[in-house]
Amino acid sequence: MTPWLLPVTLIVSSLSLAAGAWLSGLTGLGAAVLAVGALWLIGLRRGWKWVAAPGLVLSMGAAAAVLLGAAPSAFGRALLIGGALLAFLAWDLTAFRASLALARAADRPALERNHFLRLGAVVGGGVILLALALSIEIELHFEWTALLALAAAGGLAYLAGRIRAR
Repeated sequence: MTPWLLPVTLIVSSLSLAAGAWLSGLTGLGAAVLAVGALWLIGLRRGWKWVAAPGLVLSMGAAAAVLLGAAPSAFGRALLIGGALLAFLAWDLTAFRASLALARAADRPALERNHFLRLGAVVGGGVILLALALSIEIELHFEWTALLALAAAGGLAYLAGRIRAR
């Protein structure tokens, strides 16, 4: 795996989330996001496999807290959503790096290629959804929001089942 990709993704994610928090006036949360990113990076360097999951949860929680509590500008929302997407990417690359270490050396290039193709599709979809979320504003009542959340959960469960079936 490209050795620089995971640290760069993690650093850009932390900086993006922190900048989104700072632009929204939440400097303490921005500093906390940078601390979480630094701990995640230190954990990667030391080989701590457990550090990725708490890092992802805290990064996503910080992005959600700013998005829901501070009403950031469109640029701030883009930074926060992009940073959250990059945090997800860093989490995935951390798990993939651990899995790749168990694979035979001859299989690694094909595994990397397939994983990066799938990851590219997920990132591309995320960027498209980001653009749509920033350009379209729809006011929904609670009932419609709950229905959409249930539909999304059902769709994700179906997708997870299909992936496991392969």
